[in-house]
Amino acid sequence: MRTLIVGVGNPIASEDMFGILVAEKLEKILSNYKEVEIDYCVESGVRLAEKIIGYDKVIIIDAIKADNGEASEIKMMNIKEWSNKAFKTPFTPHDIDFMTAIKIMREAFKSEFPKEIIILGYFLPKELEISDKIPKDFLDKVDEAVKIILDMVKMR
Repeated sequence: MRTLIVGVGNPIASEDMFGILVAEKLEKILSNYKEVEIDYCVESGVRLAEKIIGYDKVIIIDAIKADNGEASEIKMMNIKEWSNKAFKTPFTPHDIDFMTAIKIMREAFKSEFPKEIIILGYFLPKELEISDKIPKDFLDKVDEAVKIILDMVKMR
C-alpha cells in the first residue's frame, strides 16, 4: 500500500507551519521506509489535490482555525469531517478550494484516487501571525502529531 504524507502550511506564519514541521520530522524518521512518501505543500486547492493522485492512502497534516473550544487540540478527521471545517481557499481565477478540487479529481482519476484520505489537524489557539517565534507548547504538539502518524504507519 502506497502512503503519502503531506505537510501543509506556511513556513513564515508561526503556527501555520505545523504540517511542514511534522512532515520534516517524519521525513528523517521514515527515510528508509519505501511504502511511505513525504511531501510538502504551501498551496491548497488544485495543487494539493494533484499531489494525492496515485496513492492508496493519504495523510494530510495541517493547521486549522479553531472553533467550539478546539484550540490547541490535535484531531484526526476523514475528508468529510474536514470539509465541514473552514478549510477553504478563496475562489480566485487561479485556483479553487480543496474540496472542489477533490470532487473533480475523484471523478477524473477514479482508479488512481486514494481509497483513504485522513487529515491530522492542529487547531490553532489564536489568529495566525507572521513570525519566526515558535512557542514550546507548539513544538510539543508537533512531536505529538509525529507519534500519532508513526502509530498509523506502524513505525514507532
